[in-house]
Parts: sequence; C-alpha cells; structure tokens
Amino acid sequence: MKNHLDYLGFLGPIIEAELGDTIVVHFWNNATRKYSIHPHDLHYSKSNEGSFYGKEHHSARASGAFVEPGSNFTYYWNVTSGPRDVDPDCVSSLYYSDVNMYKDVNSGLVGFILVCKKGIIGRNTTKINNQFIFPAVFDENSSWYIENNMALRNVNQARAEDADFKESNRMHSINGFAFGNGPMFNFCIGDNITWHIGTMGENRGVKTIRIHGHSFVLDGHRLDVIPVVSGETIAAQMLMTELGQWLIRTQSMDNFNIGLELIMKINKCSGKHFPKPVYGKMRRYFIKIEEVEWNYASDGNQFDSENSLTTEGSNSYLYFSKENGRIGGKYKKALYVEYTDSTFKRKKRRTNEYGLMGPLLGADVGDTVKVVLLNDASRPYSIHPQGVRFDKFNEGYSYNDSSDDPTYDFVEPGKQKTFFWTIPEYLEPMEKDEVCFLRYYTSAVDYVRDFHSGLIGPILICKKGTFDTQEEKRRFVLMFSIMDENKSWYLQDNIKLFSNPSTYNISSPDFVRSNQMHCINGYMYGNVQRLVVFPGKEYKFHVMSLGSSTDIHTIYIHGRVMNVNGQTFTAYAIPPGTTATLNVNFHSDSDVGNKWALVDRVMPHLSAGVSALVIVNAVEDKPAPVSLQEKTYYIAAEEIFWDYSHGELPNGCNTSTCYKKAVFRQYDDKDFMVKSRGNDEVGLFGPSILIEAGQKVEIVFKNMASRSYSFHAQGLQVTKENEGANYGADMETVEVAPGQVFNYILRIPETIGPSANDASCVLYPFYSAVDQERDLNSGLYGVFIICKKDTILFDTRNDGVVRSTSFILGTIDESRSWYFTPGNNSGSHVYNVINGYSPEGFPGQNFTGDEKYEFRFHSIGDRLHSLHFHGNTFDIFPIGSRQRDRITLYPGTSKTVQISNPQTGSWQIRGLTYDGVLNNVKIMFNFGKGLRAESGFKG
Repeated sequence: MKNHLDYLGFLGPIIEAELGDTIVVHFWNNATRKYSIHPHDLHYSKSNEGSFYGKEHHSARASGAFVEPGSNFTYYWNVTSGPRDVDPDCVSSLYYSDVNMYKDVNSGLVGFILVCKKGIIGRNTTKINNQFIFPAVFDENSSWYIENNMALRNVNQARAEDADFKESNRMHSINGFAFGNGPMFNFCIGDNITWHIGTMGENRGVKTIRIHGHSFVLDGHRLDVIPVVSGETIAAQMLMTELGQWLIRTQSMDNFNIGLELIMKINKCSGKHFPKPVYGKMRRYFIKIEEVEWNYASDGNQFDSENSLTTEGSNSYLYFSKENGRIGGKYKKALYVEYTDSTFKRKKRRTNEYGLMGPLLGADVGDTVKVVLLNDASRPYSIHPQGVRFDKFNEGYSYNDSSDDPTYDFVEPGKQKTFFWTIPEYLEPMEKDEVCFLRYYTSAVDYVRDFHSGLIGPILICKKGTFDTQEEKRRFVLMFSIMDENKSWYLQDNIKLFSNPSTYNISSPDFVRSNQMHCINGYMYGNVQRLVVFPGKEYKFHVMSLGSSTDIHTIYIHGRVMNVNGQTFTAYAIPPGTTATLNVNFHSDSDVGNKWALVDRVMPHLSAGVSALVIVNAVEDKPAPVSLQEKTYYIAAEEIFWDYSHGELPNGCNTSTCYKKAVFRQYDDKDFMVKSRGNDEVGLFGPSILIEAGQKVEIVFKNMASRSYSFHAQGLQVTKENEGANYGADMETVEVAPGQVFNYILRIPETIGPSANDASCVLYPFYSAVDQERDLNSGLYGVFIICKKDTILFDTRNDGVVRSTSFILGTIDESRSWYFTPGNNSGSHVYNVINGYSPEGFPGQNFTGDEKYEFRFHSIGDRLHSLHFHGNTFDIFPIGSRQRDRITLYPGTSKTVQISNPQTGSWQIRGLTYDGVLNNVKIMFNFGKGLRAESGFKG
C-alpha cells in the first residue's frame, strides 16, 4: 500500500494529474457493499461517470456506477480544463462514491483530485506547497455502518432514534479529526502555501474557514475568511509570516467549540526568513467596554411609520411584545465605546448608524494601531482583530497555542491593557480589491457568547496614504446578524430586568425565537439611525455578516443596483463571517427627497426585521435624466391551477399536488386578449422578458386576480409611485386592486445593466411586493433578462451564444400562499421547485449541436444551492479562473454560466447539499445532434 499522508485522516489519496492528461484509476472494492468513484471538473464517458440516475440515461455498460464487493473497475477520466493565469499552479476538486452520495460520503468515501499546470507535479515542492483540508459534519447516523458501530460499542439499538444520541454522532471535524486531534500542520517562515479547502454537507452547510494571524489570496483578492459549500473546493494561497502556533477554525458560530478546528505551526528553518514589517504612523484608539441597555427598535415603530412593533399578528410582535414572559426588544449588553484619550472621561462623537458596533478602527498599510482597552464590564473580555498583524501577546484570543500564560489574552473587570497591531505590505488590499476593505474585531474570551453580548466592531484597512482621504460621509458600515440573546452572558439579567419572571419559560420555542434578533447594526424593522445620501454620488456600503451558518444575508436596496468587483448585482449575498464592499450610485433624478428600503432578500430574515431606510436628501440641482428608448409590455396577474408534477391544469385541481396560484402572464395587446408566446419559458414563474439596457420600459399591469397585487422590478430605476413595494415610509399607493390597471415606468440606463465582468445578458427578478412572502408563495414572480446595449440583432446574439435558458430554484410554502386553506391536502405543503415544477416533474432540456449555450440560475426562498453538472465543465462569470462543473447559488441571488461544445449524451444537474440530494433536486440535459430543442429561448 502506498504511504498515506497522516494529516489527510480518512480522506482518500490525492489523485494528481496535469492539464491534458488522462487519469486512469484502478478501483478495487474490498468493502462489504457496492461503491463507486465519481469525479468533479473532469470529462468522462457515461461508463466512467461513477454515477447512475436511470436506465434511460445510461447504457448497460455503465458498470463503473456500481462496483460490487470483491470486484474492480478501471476508470478513465480526461483532464480538459485546469489552472489558468490567475490561478495557483495547482487547483483541486473532489471525488466520492455516488451509489448513494449521502450515505457513501458519511461513511467516509471522499477525497481530492489535484490538477496542475504542465511540468509542476514532478517538482519536489508539490506536496509541500499544496495542503488539503476538508471541514465537514460527518453524520454517522447516516453512515452505512451505524448499526455496526453501535454493536461495537454495545449501544442498545433502541437509542438510534434518541435526539441526544443522534447529535452525538454528528462529528464536526477537519479531515476526520475533531477538536484539534489531527496531526499539526508544520511550515517554515516564508513558505507560500496553496490551501485546498473542500467540503460536503447540509443545505445550510456554509463552512467559513479562517487561519489566525494570516490571510488568503483568492482570485486576486485578499481575504481573511474563505466560504466553502458542499461539493466545492477552493485553492487559496497563503504566505506564512508569523512564528508560532495558529488556530485553523470555522467562522460560523454554530460550529464553534464542537470540534471543527486544527493547529498550524510556523517554524524557523535554515535558509528561510521573512522580513520584519516597518512600523509607520501610530493610530491611537481608547476603548472602554461598558454595560448598557440596548433597544433594537429606537422608536418602537416600523420604517418611520406609525405601525407599532407590538401590533398583534405582525411579524414583529414575537420580538417586541412582552406576552408570555418575553423580554420585548430591550436588553442589557456589553459594547465597545470610544473615548478621546487615556483618561476615559469624554466619549468621542460618532454617527448614530453604527448602532451597537464599536468604533471604526481605520489604518493604512504601514501603520501601527494602538488600542488601549479598559474593561468597565462585570466579567473578563478581550479584543481580537482580523486583517492586521499581531504577535501572540496581542492576539486577544486564547487557545492551545503553547503560550506561557493564556490569561494575558483577557482583560479582567476594572483592568486595562494596551494592544499593538500593524498593517504590513503583505496584508494590503490587492490590485483587484477596493482601496479599503472591511475587517472586524470581537471579544474572544468566549467568542460566541461575547459576540452575542454585543462586543463587535469594524476595522477599515486601506492602501498606503488613502484612509485619511476617504470621505466619511460617503461610506456606511453595516453588520447583518442574528444576535442571539439566549447565548448572551446577560440572559438571566435580562429576564430579571425586562421580563415577568413568573410567566417566562426559558425552554419554550417561542421564548427562544423571541430572543433571536435579526438585525442591522443592532436595529430591526427599519430603525437603523439614519442612512442619508445625496443624489449624483456613489457610496460605499462596507458590509459584514456575523453569526451562525444561518446568517447568510442577501442585500438589496430598492430602486438601484450595486457593483462588486466589476459585476452588477441587484442583490448581493454575504455568508457568515465574511465582508464585502458594495458600490451604490444614487444617480437618478427620482431619488431626490425619497426614502428607499434596504432589505434582506432571504425571506425569513426579511420577515424577522432585517431592513433599513436609505434617505436621499433633497438638493436644488437634480441630476439630469438620461434619454432612453421607450418600449411597452402588457403584464397581467391572473389565477390558475398549477400541479407541481405536471404544470398548469386548465380544468381545475384533481391531484394532491395541485394548488390554486396567482401568476404573471404577458399579453400582446392593451385589451389583454391575446397572450404572448413564451409565457411558459420559466414555468410557473413567467414570463421571461428580454430587454436591452438603454431603454425606458412601460409595464401596463392589469390585475385579473381576486385580490390586490403589485409589480416590483428589482434593481431598476423607478419613482416612488412606480416602486410597487409596501414597507411604510411615506409610501405612495402600492396595491393594484382586482380589475384595475396601473402603468409602471421603469428606467434601465446602461449604467445599471450588465457590467464589464458580467455576461452579455443577466437576470433581474420582478415580483408582487404587497406582502413579499405571501405574494411569492402564491406564485407572483418573473424575470427580466437584461442585455448590454446592441447585444441582440434580429433574434440572435453577437457574443456567440445560440441559446440561453433560465432556471428559478427554491421552495414554495403553500401554507403561506393567499389561496391556502387547511383542508387543501394532508401532509407537507412545502415544495422544492425548478421553474415551479417538482424535480421529478421538471421537463428535460434538449440541446442540439456543438455550440455555445448559456444558463442562468436564480434562487428564491432561504435555501443555498450547490449545483453540480455531470459530464461537462463551463465558464462562470466573471471569466478568468478555471472552468468548473459546480456553482454556488446563495438565496435571492443569480449566476450565469456558459458551456461550449458540450459532451454528447444525457447528463444531470443535481443539488449537492444533502437537502438537495434527499429532495432530488435534478435537471436533465440531453446534448446531441438531431435533438429537437424543446425548452428555453434565444437571447
């Protein structure tokens, strides 16, 4: 047997190849049940796929899909894509058994494939420079061997359904090692390492990886935290700059203290050195930790309106009423507060929108940051930063790092300590980064409880000589999080101070939920203190998400788009522990004097209060409107019967999966008599409207349904009367009553269309927004396909794409539809859908010839999707990095991919999160000459 690297644990061997190679794998199954090997990012024939999804899609020779015990099979895989110029010398992907992926992987059958540029693998440094980590939750309850393992430990089989027993078998680990028990990673100072990070897991299974004291470089950007989702691998480079032992851990707080961590050691080595940083300008901050009373709703109402947060039946009632012993929106917290000097007598002034966050600590590359921290709270705390250089004495975080005295990381009550951090050149923003990027600091005596108690603040790190030139009035710092007061140090204090101790029940699900405060900077339901902008200016929204793996937040500002790294987004997702900078231009003449909602498009967060108002100040000189071409579309809201397995039923429901729905449908005439072709392009979620940027669009909207609805175009420029969204704040009339017609005017200047790094055509959703959650679950959703100017000519595109298709994925909860009645059907009313069809009912997609195709994916609801294309690789926008066969689709976001000359055959796209596997998220594609194209549209 070939030597196996100890640190890989139970992961399979690293399969190495170079671009252009053919990989030959001789697979012997010495186990007691059938298994296979299925690879990612490679090309293979059907018989070498290692996966089976129906006889109609595989020939009888597909023996590689099931290798019986005692049998063998030889797989042949072709390496047709690999690292590009912007990539490291080697990139990676996963392989695993796919007889039953969910149970096979939880049984341990997973490993990495390493693909390198030509001439790299023969070098002696390949194994040193490439390191592999697989953070994951292995669910031993779902292993094929759970009964064997219970028998080995003499565990009574009756315990198999016990909740505590099941949780004890969910092993949070890295490479199969829990609680740092794996072999320590050892490197030399000055080593340049490529970390290959991969994972498999559940639908909320974002693993956000951080390595203390160091930063990653990925796709030309500097990052402190790397998010990775099920089926994904990331190849990120890291320069080893700090001697000592450093913690490798997840940044998702629900994975803290339950095993997902390892230690890395940086050593002095002969012939290796790293230059010491130069210490430049000293920036001094004086911060006191204070215990205060915090109110999550400053004025007790929603969005500057008179709608009370304690109105019974409202979404906010759970969080702000004091019924049944609930605490009601006010809590004792510990906050970082800035003072002017070391006497700590005079607080430094700051703007109110920062909320409960500590002061903004800003510095340039080359600066030294000095923080004098005085702890005026009742328990020990610390301050631990990201994005800066620190030695062990200034880390502010205690773990098993062989430090002589871990207590020097803490500051006891009544004591103070001075911390020194530096920003050397090797931590500066990269060329592709913004001039300044956001990081954050927290207390880390107990990282989770300290954060939920309130101790969090922002750091802004800028290129040399630029921090003091940044306009403070043109930047905002926003933290999106679920502050879980159940995990605060002060829960018992808050029960005594604000609750009725005789009526509360600390284990009641309602009581627990009522203390999970979905907020922006510690404010809920539009109460962020105020975000004021001026028209004609671009603003930087520095955003971060902190919390558990459910803290994926997708940000949308009504009436505008945002630009991130040269791409245009109508909504942008930030996974837990990560940061981003959104560039937002308030350039429309319709902005002046108005208030616009900033919301979370992840529906449970939006309903629970993650929202704010952006106020556009009135000015005398309004920006001049841009002249645009005009076009009119006729859209109706109408009611139909929809079967999730078969589509629209013209004669009413006669199946258990059929429901009454409201849908958007397009007409050719102002009298709404002649329906347009293509209303079924995205199934239930029609129509799909193709528009070029540079146009002004009139949507003549007729409500042919039985209740009031609206038309809201996400990201497009509108006046308030054309916004079509209901959230208070001096709103114009939003609802269009049954039988009424309203003309919406939408502006699409080139500045809000696809950007330089986007595909020629991208997806912008539209929907009814009278009640966004219930309107969506009733069916009112559709998409604009907005193209760069002059992309379309006589129904063909000038970028070589011969056909493009849109897919809307997510969940529909019929119990949240306006048309649901309890007697509808028995059982669950939640459906995983693709264009409104259940996966088993979704029609297959046929594509002809060796041509260039484009697929657009959009997610609705609250679920993350990791989508894997079998048999083919594609380019993901922005194009530059390697081709892949998998994409991540965060809730409320879109992604565009292009595939050229696909392999002939029948291939599937399927979900790789375990939720996606169990619920059979699947799209079938047939590529081949002579096939009749049955779905999709030109554009």
